[in-house]
Amino acid sequence: MEFNNKTVIITGGCSGIGENLALSFHKEGARVLILDTNEDKGEILEEKHKKIFFYKIDLKNNIQCENIIKDIKRVYENIDILINNAGIENDEALHDISYSNFDHVMKTNLYSMFNISKYVLQVMMKQKKGCIVNLCSVGGILAWPKIPIYNISKGGVLQLTKSLALEYAKYGIRVNCVSPGLIMTPLNEESFQKQEGTFEEVVNRKTKEVPLGILGSPKDISEAILFLASEKKARYITGSNLVIDGGYSIK
Repeated sequence: MEFNNKTVIITGGCSGIGENLALSFHKEGARVLILDTNEDKGEILEEKHKKIFFYKIDLKNNIQCENIIKDIKRVYENIDILINNAGIENDEALHDISYSNFDHVMKTNLYSMFNISKYVLQVMMKQKKGCIVNLCSVGGILAWPKIPIYNISKGGVLQLTKSLALEYAKYGIRVNCVSPGLIMTPLNEESFQKQEGTFEEVVNRKTKEVPLGILGSPKDISEAILFLASEKKARYITGSNLVIDGGYSIK
């Protein structure tokens, strides 16, 4: 197994895509460190899986990020892979959103990546190798109505990815991102519940918008990230955005 005994950090790893990622890397032999706020779920994952470890953290807090990466470096020495997955949605129009909500979305979706990447990069620079994969979204490429702040935050993730890839290539560090489309995660299911019509009607409506005629699953995203994290399969890929949306963004 390629990821055997690799140290993999996954932010927001307690549910949805993050949880699937944690289990997928664990299955491939990796030592998985989940950084999340969901203590109950994190402890369950830690108890059930020998090489999954949970760290409770507010990723918006720069000091907490610095201290946790110091602890991880002290215990495990190397950090091989960072998956910046933590994020939230927001469905408020610009004229309605409060400054506090705007700040919360930006800090959760973008600042958190800055906070944790800053200290992980310091470790990877000394190692002269490493891999970072950021979770972007087709919402960072396309303009969607009613979610402008989400669009802005994910557009920032896309540019952050390109900038880091260019800056840290000389250290042997690869930085890429993936942009999921309509994926059946708990977050999207919650969003569908709020939309007009029954849940089944919303799912059918969304499915018809996808050229392939299906909605994605967290496993679809995990498989792509495992590929990008592979030193064998993706050693020459950096600064890329892999769009995983069933053709939604090319209509």
